[in-house]
Amino acid sequence: MTIGVCGSPKIAAAAAAAGFDYFEWSVQAFLQPRAEASAFEQALAAVRAAPLPCPVCNCFLPGDLKVTGPAVDDAALDAYAATACARAAEAGVDTIVFGSGGARQVPEGFDRARAEGQIAAFLRRLAPVARRHGVVIVIEPLRTGECNILNTVAECARLTRLVDDKAIRLLVDGYHWACNGEPETDIAAAAPLFRHMHVATKANRRPPGAEPCEALPRFLRTVREIGYGGRMSVEGRIAENGAELPVAARLLRQ
Repeated sequence: MTIGVCGSPKIAAAAAAAGFDYFEWSVQAFLQPRAEASAFEQALAAVRAAPLPCPVCNCFLPGDLKVTGPAVDDAALDAYAATACARAAEAGVDTIVFGSGGARQVPEGFDRARAEGQIAAFLRRLAPVARRHGVVIVIEPLRTGECNILNTVAECARLTRLVDDKAIRLLVDGYHWACNGEPETDIAAAAPLFRHMHVATKANRRPPGAEPCEALPRFLRTVREIGYGGRMSVEGRIAENGAELPVAARLLRQ
């Protein structure tokens, strides 16, 4: 398993010194699908100057680019996604995280089944575009406090199987999983679908080792037991890079 940390190129030096393998920046800050090419090129130069690579991007869609509800603009969604995937290929990014709680939040009173259908339709249109550029989109379950749809590993695994395309895979975030109170068996049941993972403590969303977290050993033990060998990124509030990142890296290596 390779380990990374979420953040901008500014965190890369401390992450490299702590023993991490990569960093994970956001689509909107790095690939900038709504901006001119010059803005992306400036961000790409910063990434290429960093001491670690950035093979994964999170925060796929901005909150105002809706995937569910009555105001979905398929043409705008598809254009944004196509630009993101093309720039990801140029930047060496092979995985994009589809959390995007604001974009997929179902409006009050809107039919949930219809919303799920809208998300599935978007992913089916996106899959061949992502595949053409060598990119995999991973669906991230988000805790119920952040989004009102696709909250659990089981829900997102069902959607992944429904879309049925190798360019659409699954992520599990130990923080969201713990906040939702999900069982380890749901991670085990979805084992073949995982392409990427996030990790943080439950109480204050801190790096592993920064505070006690009863759920963290259970999560990491389950990840080991299913034989996961992909990437896992620390996605949490880091107060002291030099002190907290080495501890997190050591715990994840163990």
